[in-house]
Amino acid sequence: KHNKSLYCCDLYTCITSNNGITIPNANTNNKKGNNTIALDAKGGPSLVLGWLSQHYQYGVITFDRDTLTKVCMYASCDGVHTGGLLGDGCGMETDWAYCQILDSNNNHTNGKAEESDDTQQQQNEYNEEPTANYINAVAGYNNAKPMKNGLLTGWCSWYHYYEHIDEETLADNFRVLHDWKCKITSNAAVVDDGYMTAWGDWNSMKRKQFPDKKKEMKKKTKEKRKQTQHDDDEGDDNNGGSGVMLLSSSSSKKEQDALKRVADTIRANGMKPGLWLAPFAADKNSQLAKDHPDWIIKNDLGRVANSSNCGKFFYGLDASNPQVLQHAYEAIRRAVQDWGYEVLKLDFLYAACLFGNGKHDLSLSRAQVMHNALRTVREAAGPDVFLIGCGCPLGTAVGYVDGMRISADTGPTWYPAFPLPSWDNATLPSLRGMIRNTLTRSSLGHRWWHNDPDCLLLGESTSFTEEEVTSAATVVAMTGGMMLLSDDLTKLNAGRLRIGMRIYPVTGATAIALDLHGANSETGFPSILRLWCTDVATSDTFVDGNNNQSEEEEEVADPNADAIEIAKLTTFSPDRPPQRPERRERSCIRVVWGLGTWSIVSLSNWNDYPAMVYAPKSALLIPSTEVIVSTNSSTKSASSALSTLGKEESKDGETIERKEIAVTPSNENDTIVCTTNEEKEHGYHVFSFWSSKYVWVPHKQNDDDDDDDECSFLLSKKLDPHESEIFHIKPVTPGRPQYIGSDMHFTCGFEVRAFHCDAAGTLDVHLKNDLKRAGYIFLYVPGCTNDIDVTVNGEAGQEVEVMAMTPQGGLKSVAHVGRVLKIWVVIHGMRSEEDGKVTVKF
Repeated sequence: KHNKSLYCCDLYTCITSNNGITIPNANTNNKKGNNTIALDAKGGPSLVLGWLSQHYQYGVITFDRDTLTKVCMYASCDGVHTGGLLGDGCGMETDWAYCQILDSNNNHTNGKAEESDDTQQQQNEYNEEPTANYINAVAGYNNAKPMKNGLLTGWCSWYHYYEHIDEETLADNFRVLHDWKCKITSNAAVVDDGYMTAWGDWNSMKRKQFPDKKKEMKKKTKEKRKQTQHDDDEGDDNNGGSGVMLLSSSSSKKEQDALKRVADTIRANGMKPGLWLAPFAADKNSQLAKDHPDWIIKNDLGRVANSSNCGKFFYGLDASNPQVLQHAYEAIRRAVQDWGYEVLKLDFLYAACLFGNGKHDLSLSRAQVMHNALRTVREAAGPDVFLIGCGCPLGTAVGYVDGMRISADTGPTWYPAFPLPSWDNATLPSLRGMIRNTLTRSSLGHRWWHNDPDCLLLGESTSFTEEEVTSAATVVAMTGGMMLLSDDLTKLNAGRLRIGMRIYPVTGATAIALDLHGANSETGFPSILRLWCTDVATSDTFVDGNNNQSEEEEEVADPNADAIEIAKLTTFSPDRPPQRPERRERSCIRVVWGLGTWSIVSLSNWNDYPAMVYAPKSALLIPSTEVIVSTNSSTKSASSALSTLGKEESKDGETIERKEIAVTPSNENDTIVCTTNEEKEHGYHVFSFWSSKYVWVPHKQNDDDDDDDECSFLLSKKLDPHESEIFHIKPVTPGRPQYIGSDMHFTCGFEVRAFHCDAAGTLDVHLKNDLKRAGYIFLYVPGCTNDIDVTVNGEAGQEVEVMAMTPQGGLKSVAHVGRVLKIWVVIHGMRSEEDGKVTVKF
């Protein structure tokens, strides 16, 4: 019975208290903004509860909303018939429960617990992600390998064509993806639902949409022979019939030829072939349902169990039945081994364990059935196939899938087109539902699997506003999930395509939702996400440490290579101890040497009306932070890093000190620890990415403000309904040039492959030139004279503008220390030395 006084969760939860930051002079009218911000890092104490796995039992966690005095964890047991209940001495096994009490951050100094024991300090520290230790524990217990099969970017057929697909239409989109390799490079294309005659009949293709090309070719050959060899008509007919049988001796073989041909077409266009399957679901009109009615799960009344409705009712197949497991095994094995698919999107997996006692083996709980089903799926696919789980219990899938849908389906509207009651309206397809769970489950990404936020819809066939499209792009980019498009790519206009280009390539980092547990009570959404970038111990050329490729060299095999290397530094791995959340490694993007360290903060207004949004000091600035820097081949060695960190050698041999970085050796063998201590007295460059606006901001609002006051450094902006903006906050270095950003990539740094400045006042910026791009870059250069010479791609810069002057520092300062230049750059994707090179002499 639904009890509104209880909060319920089925896997894990965090119960915490909030310490709200009050914004002075903010308008408290709910139609114009909220004057209180509750950040997780300012909250606590908290209680984290959950299960380490869901292999034996599903259950529920409950607590009363009002007093938080009664907290319970239940195992469902599912009415399982066991020996223990029959009195023969056997018991019922459950999964391990997890309980952790975290101290308030108010009881810490500079984010560190006042404990001498380092282990005790790690266990009790609240930090910005109170559930981080639990999530890492689950990953370790279930042997999660989120980077085993890399990262996924590409296209899926569903959200424009739905089930109305055909081979020719698919091929048209595959060709567009191939042609776009110089704009957005995809490594996978997924053929979604619509190719089969019915769910469950996975080897039965729609003949009209996916014709038997060999049969058609044979027919055309026979017709040609009839025109030229009239005397041999009868023999030709007989040979033709015999030929068809030899080429395709059964109905299933013909279907295999069609799907294999589609996979070959995807592969020929430079991508991994992907296919959608629902191995434990069947349509009511399927041949499988007619042949095997005993495979269908029944409820306690003996009727067909409720599998919910996704636009139609369907049957769930009883995975406690070995024959059903064999059916699923063969369907997946066929797709991988016979048809050649390397990515499988497995949907409606929950259908294997529906509620009901009408199943083959009553001794198994629903969790055990689901566990066996996923184990079968992985064994059938093999270790190297990228598995995407959809409609699947989260806890059971850890360790089995490479990617996981963590949200409701997206859709062409902001709200569901067919609204349900408020307690269930988040389950229907909509952009709002997709964004909500993508944000609230972002902490699972790269720890349990690669998060699948569902597809990014850029096309004009939706009803989205421009603000809603950029908000969706912001969430996908900041949270570091899969980036799959799903439009008719042949009709996507240049403006919407550029939104996708501006968040590509992916970075491999995952932002922290800073207000996850203190989200706006009206929307329930967190609105502040933070990443940060650093050049500590990275190469002075590419992020991955390689030299620039010449245009004659072969293309990089995986377009996500840089992002995978970054993700491997920070993702969960069973081969090393879990990382300490206070180091913020998972939200860190490694950029080229010379760019410095700065924060990336996205602010969003999820209300249905314009509103002021705020970010206080602790959300905007990276605290003194320990950064783990891997010593593998993609970065400098520890000894090299220690010898060069804190210094930068110019082209003429002069050494420039980098005083804002301090380095100390780590206790771990393969890492060094770098602590950032950024100077702040000169203020900050603040650059807004989507609107390409720049402003200098002092390090505090008033000269007499306390440095510890959260509102002494405050960012605010009025945003339209469902609008987001990405801000870059970088400390001003008066005597050194700085890369402020660009309008070409949301990180304002990942697009740079080299950044050098000599003592004579020559700055060279090399942008990555493996993709075609055109846009503005923004540079800070010291000095206030007009004596500036700019060259772009070896020629005089055509569009160069001084867009701002940077003050000396302090609120009343009238002197300036430098200028911010806005420079137009066209990158031709030629990979030559001059392509994407900007030189500024000042």
